Amino acid sequence: MQRQNVITELLVKQQQLSQLPTKDIPVFKGDALQYKSFIRAFEHAIDQKTDSDQDKLYFLEQFTAGEPQELVRSCTHMTPSRGYREAKQLLQRHYGDELRIASAYIDKALKWQQVKSEDGKALSAYAMFLIGCLNTMKDIEYLDEMDNPTNLRTVVSKLPYKMRERWRVVAYDIKERGRRAKFADLVKYIDRQAKIASDPLFGNIPDSRPTTTGKVDQKEKYSARKEIRGSSFATNVSAENKSPQETYAKPATSNKAVSAFEKPCLYCQQSHTLASCSKIKAQAHKDRVDFLKS
Repeated sequence: MQRQNVITELLVKQQQLSQLPTKDIPVFKGDALQYKSFIRAFEHAIDQKTDSDQDKLYFLEQFTAGEPQELVRSCTHMTPSRGYREAKQLLQRHYGDELRIASAYIDKALKWQQVKSEDGKALSAYAMFLIGCLNTMKDIEYLDEMDNPTNLRTVVSKLPYKMRERWRVVAYDIKERGRRAKFADLVKYIDRQAKIASDPLFGNIPDSRPTTTGKVDQKEKYSARKEIRGSSFATNVSAENKSPQETYAKPATSNKAVSAFEKPCLYCQQSHTLASCSKIKAQAHKDRVDFLKS
């Protein structure tokens, strides 16, 4: 009777397992950061479901690509039991080494793109990666590498300026409590700031102040400069009768001033311009001004 109950219980569990969604195994392409999750998924979905080492080796080759797949294929000429065992050992040595995984996490964290101010999505992505980094470092016992002050400063440098400034206060408060800030403290701080920035109600608060670019359209500047210059000849002859503000603010509007560089000369009707006319230059200043005004 007891044996029948055990068999019934096993059948019920098997039925429950069969109703679960199909487990997806990611294809492993050589990223050390993905090795742990890949090998655990493979062992759970394949290794525990069959006793055939030949099937295990076949599926291990199927769910790898690139260099990892070449390593697995190098073991296919062996007996199935030895080949599968050797293939897993090769993958472990090349991608599962704890120091290699720790180095990969550190490199990615330190090379992360600078997070811009008010970019909640980018900040959340950085926070999620650092949480994964923290959990992995705890698991493989390499957390001391990220507690290094140099690495901490580099991680902080990826944050917007205001967040770096606030972190300085947080780190000092921790120091006053008798210890120095560590990677776990920094991850907790960044995660909280990411949640604040992503708050559905107050996460995105636009700046209501009017924005002043302080820039003038280049075409307008060029046009204004051209107008202010006007005729250099006309400006020179009238400068003594006008204030400096009038000289630069008001362009000459006289038709003769505008035609100072056109031929024939408006004064002597010769084949040169008014600006280069020696006859008008020989006249008294008052006579020149009167001619231009007439």
